[in-house]
Amino acid sequence: MPEPTFGEKIKEIRLSKGDSIRKIALYAGISASYYSQVENNKRRVPKPTTLRKIAKGLRISDVAIYKLANLIPEDLSATDQPAQKKQPTAKSKPISVKVLGVSDADTSPDTSPKIDLINSRLKLQVPANAHVHTQLSQYSVTRADLTWLRITETNLLSLGILKGDLVVVDTTMAATRLATEHPKLVAVNLTTSKTTVRRAIPVTNDRVMLTTGMPNEPATFLSAKAYDQQLAGAVVNIYRDVH
Repeated sequence: MPEPTFGEKIKEIRLSKGDSIRKIALYAGISASYYSQVENNKRRVPKPTTLRKIAKGLRISDVAIYKLANLIPEDLSATDQPAQKKQPTAKSKPISVKVLGVSDADTSPDTSPKIDLINSRLKLQVPANAHVHTQLSQYSVTRADLTWLRITETNLLSLGILKGDLVVVDTTMAATRLATEHPKLVAVNLTTSKTTVRRAIPVTNDRVMLTTGMPNEPATFLSAKAYDQQLAGAVVNIYRDVH
């Protein structure tokens, strides 16, 4: 009996989870037509970067998708390999990331999944609901610099964010600094009842544009002073529970 193709393998995983092609493609960040072609063996096995996206959509590890593809890519980094346990020595201590309002007891590896941080090898524990906020205070350099925000809006799809997503917010001044050539996702208090996410773009030295990315939704313009008063932090990661 011939070995199943890569497409047949990922199709079996998708069906076992009860997911549609559109759902897998959405969470993978690729088109549904492209993913369908891969499943139906109308495309070659994708490149490692695309394999990682498909792994995210299927909710399996990078290593698992590489095994399914019978591929050991050259750019497979140390972070893609199963972690090797290291005993701390007098000169090395385990690195941990503190999240606002979350204790070590709350972040047991056995009870909470982990999320990668952008541009970092560190991981954050996904907190219990009690430690996720819908309203944040103004950013500050004096308090813990990472906190969780739950998205309650439905109009952020163009920013890659869905209702119910958890976003990691960095509340330090350094993280929230804007540059004209680099729009930034920020958490901002446009109302007194909740904190939301917008793409922030400085348009002049004293004016900031906030947008959802939706073409039919008008942008919000704030003075630099009002922006600083309503800013809660910069979005540095997004966590989506697709189970």
